[in-house]
Amino acid sequence: MKKLIIVLSVLTISMAVNAKTEVKVELGKLKTNAENSEHNYKQYQSNLEIVDRNIKQADSAAKELTNLKTQLQKNAKNVDKNKAALVKLETDVKTLKTKEVGRISKDEQQIQALKKILDKLEANKRNRELNVQAYDQKLAEIKKERADWNKQISQMTTLQAQIDKKKSEALGEKTKWKQKRKDYASEAKKWGKENKNAKATYNKYSRLAD
Repeated sequence: MKKLIIVLSVLTISMAVNAKTEVKVELGKLKTNAENSEHNYKQYQSNLEIVDRNIKQADSAAKELTNLKTQLQKNAKNVDKNKAALVKLETDVKTLKTKEVGRISKDEQQIQALKKILDKLEANKRNRELNVQAYDQKLAEIKKERADWNKQISQMTTLQAQIDKKKSEALGEKTKWKQKRKDYASEAKKWGKENKNAKATYNKYSRLAD
C-alpha cells in the first residue's frame, strides 16, 4: 500500500511539472505573438505617417503649380494687350511714314515751281527724310520687340504644357499615395487590434502563470 502511495505521489508531481512547463511554453508563444504584432503595428503606423507626409507634399506641389499656371495665364493676357498696342503703334507709324513720303513728293514739286522758297523746302525735305529714317528705325525696333513677344508667348506656352504635365504627375502621385494610405491604415488598424488582443491574452495567461 505504501509503495502504491509513493508511485501515485511521483506521478502527481511529474504531471504538475509537465503542466507547468507547457504553460511556460504557451506563455512564451503568446509573448512572442504579442511582440510581433506590436512590431507590425508600429511599422504600419510609421508607414502611415510617411504616406500622410507624401500626400501633403503632393497637395502642396499641385497647388503651387496651379498658382504658377494662373500667373502665367495673367501674364499671357498682358502680353496680348501689349502686342495689340504694338500693332496699333506700327499702323500709326506706317501711316505717318506714308504721309511723310507723300509730302516729300509734294515738296519736290513745289521746289520746281517755287524757286524762291527752295532753301526752306530743302530744309523741310531734309527734316522729313530724317523723320522717315527715325520711323524706319522705330519700325525695326517694333518688329524686333514683336519677335521678342512672340518668343515669350511660345516659351510661356511650352512652360504651361510642362506645368500641366507636372501637375498631372503630382495628382497621379497623390492618388497612388492615397491608395497606399488606405492600405496602410487598414493594416495598421488590423495589427493594432491584433496587438491589443495579443497583449490582453498574454496578460491574462501571465497572471494565471503567476
